[in-house]
Amino acid sequence: MKITVLVEDTVRTDIRGLRSEHGLSLLIEHAGKRMLFDVGQSNLFLSNADMLGVNLEVIDALILSHGHYDHTGGLPFAIKRWGGKGVKLIAHPDVFERKVRKNGEEIGSPITKDEAAAAFDLVLSSDVFSLSDSIHFTGAVPRTFEDPGTICYHYKGDTRIPDPVHDDGSIILDTEKGSVVVTGCAHAGILNVARFAERFRNQAVYALVGGFHLVDATNDRLARIIEAFKQMKIRELFPGHCTGLPAVCWLRRELGARKIDAGTVIEL
Repeated sequence: MKITVLVEDTVRTDIRGLRSEHGLSLLIEHAGKRMLFDVGQSNLFLSNADMLGVNLEVIDALILSHGHYDHTGGLPFAIKRWGGKGVKLIAHPDVFERKVRKNGEEIGSPITKDEAAAAFDLVLSSDVFSLSDSIHFTGAVPRTFEDPGTICYHYKGDTRIPDPVHDDGSIILDTEKGSVVVTGCAHAGILNVARFAERFRNQAVYALVGGFHLVDATNDRLARIIEAFKQMKIRELFPGHCTGLPAVCWLRRELGARKIDAGTVIEL
């Protein structure tokens, strides 16, 4: 299994020409499938791929973790690249809903559900959707072990209400070492996601990769999560994007976490 970080908030400095932006885009290659997980907020996922020598002409699926701009902003460029070519687009049904900040700034997807359906083989699922026997999109993850709260606002009809981001989904990859879980922002709660993956396959979570959304986490919450990860015996952690530097440092000190950057390549 190989994961190449195309977009992240920070960038490797040893590869000339790579750039960063607030967002995430990962190329996942596993069990004969090539999947793009999120597309950042611009066409940077394509230009960084070129800089890294990564061929994106053919992918099997585009998977969206949730509907925020820093994960969906590159969709117009994805349509130009893969539209009409039978590529699956997998996401939660609410991924195209209207999302805004308190001041009314739009922070949702730049394309509509209809535009996505016209360009891709659209698969919208609130439950687990399996791309293959070893690749699974979680759909909405139950919030059993922690309450992650809300993030900005979304619209239900004409009503603006706090957004719990129920469209947040992750990927579970079955490997010989255990489950590898890839998250976009883990708005469902990183502990909820990890525990869901553990129970889904009734096997240990070997690694967590992606955004853990701990940027505003209290010390108490971080301590609880780290203790839970120790109990779960998670072997490898690759946090980035919205995890936040204090949380990354705690995870590195306690669990040996390695932060990801644009250009990072993970092989497990």
